[in-house]
Amino acid sequence: MKRIMEKSPVVGYQLFRWEKRKVDGSTATLAKYYVRHLGKDICTKTDRLTAAKNFVKKIAGEQAHEKRRKSMRPDEVTIGRLLDLVVEDYEVNGQKTIANLKGQIKHSLRPFFGKMTAGDLDSDQIDRWLVWRKKYRLRKSVRGGHSELQPSSINRELSVLRRAYQLGYERKPQLVEKIPPIKKLAEGNVRKGFVSPEQYRALLEELPAHLRGITVVAFHVANRKGELLKLEWEDVDLDGEPPVFTLWPGETKNREGRTLPILEGEMMDTLRALKKEHDTKYPTQPHVFLNEEGKPLQYHMMRKTWDDACTRGKLPGLLFHDLRRSGVRNLRRAGVTQKVAREFSGHKTDSVFNRYDISDFGDLRDAAAKLRRYLREGDAKKEEEKEDQKT
Repeated sequence: MKRIMEKSPVVGYQLFRWEKRKVDGSTATLAKYYVRHLGKDICTKTDRLTAAKNFVKKIAGEQAHEKRRKSMRPDEVTIGRLLDLVVEDYEVNGQKTIANLKGQIKHSLRPFFGKMTAGDLDSDQIDRWLVWRKKYRLRKSVRGGHSELQPSSINRELSVLRRAYQLGYERKPQLVEKIPPIKKLAEGNVRKGFVSPEQYRALLEELPAHLRGITVVAFHVANRKGELLKLEWEDVDLDGEPPVFTLWPGETKNREGRTLPILEGEMMDTLRALKKEHDTKYPTQPHVFLNEEGKPLQYHMMRKTWDDACTRGKLPGLLFHDLRRSGVRNLRRAGVTQKVAREFSGHKTDSVFNRYDISDFGDLRDAAAKLRRYLREGDAKKEEEKEDQKT
């Protein structure tokens, strides 16, 4: 093989195509262009000379940027560079919320911190950012949402900032010498949305037919809405012993799979009815939950209809996610241990699970009744012991 050289747009980078000698002694020039730099050949994956030269410029720029990054001293690294590490980390790990992360960095963190040297960040800079950040929202508030930016939203962005420093600190060589203290705001968004069985029945009566199925399943087994919206019939075993449906690893929020039972009664009847409708009307559609047109249901399709049904059912402001909280509470009330309940709901830690397992007045009333019975039994036992002592 012989190289046919072309003029490279960057010094130190050779641009060429391979010339191959055939068995009959003739030669043929291969179509694709290659780049050689530091003894390594890279295929440009194009047979167009202009595109190949652009490729040379691109990789030369990337390699120069990487060389510059490796040689940077900690006092030269900008916060913008650290934020790039967070994006790279999300891409490598396939995080589903990467679009939201990029929006936070582009519109909130980078405009204020991007050009600042990493070592210059202190509490005064963060306080100035907080004042600047609270003046506007990144997106309009949805119906029923908060009119002002909430501490929880700001804290998510502060978490991104701290993660950027952590990744810079863990790099070899380190891009920052220390992780500065980044104090978060106090949050008052206690999760308190629940539905009782009676409210759940009232809501079902107000919902259109295509939303009842997903509502029934969510109330019974405490799934996230994203898990249910992606559920396909090949993952549902209605005739198994016991009947179950499977959420596969990588398709859930915590990336872990789990298998959940299908409860006899309302949940089973609902899924069987949906399966019958699927086999009759939409046999080629793999998804379990569909919209009115027989297409895969998506949350933006159901939001307004859901809100309207909640208002008619005298449950204004109820979120679909509140069904998940209700499912968790029902598991605990049924006497299911916290470990097993966590396997149902997919919570990885007790601390997160406990934010869903919130007691209401009914729980306190039942606890008071149990305590009262216990104390009465104790008093009665003492009276019996006194009587025995007298005799």
